[in-house]
Amino acid sequence: MAATRSDVLRETGYAIGGAVRRHWGLFLTEGIVLVVLGILALLAPRIASVAVTVFFGWLLLLSGVMGLVATFRARQAHARPTSTAATA
Repeated sequence: MAATRSDVLRETGYAIGGAVRRHWGLFLTEGIVLVVLGILALLAPRIASVAVTVFFGWLLLLSGVMGLVATFRARQAHARPTSTAATA
């Protein structure tokens, strides 16, 4: 019998729940770190603004470089023939 959509969703939910239960310590640590960083950002908004600006700048820079690399690789991939029949 084929699995229905609701069966797949139920199994996915069980898998996610199991992963959360197995790694609850990591989620707790992440939550604590984010709360502390949020409090620090509220206490020192200028420093937080500079940190976010620098982080976002690096994110844009690296994303742009990766986009250019992917574009040139895709361009070169289309320039090569895929079979010997294409060159004849």
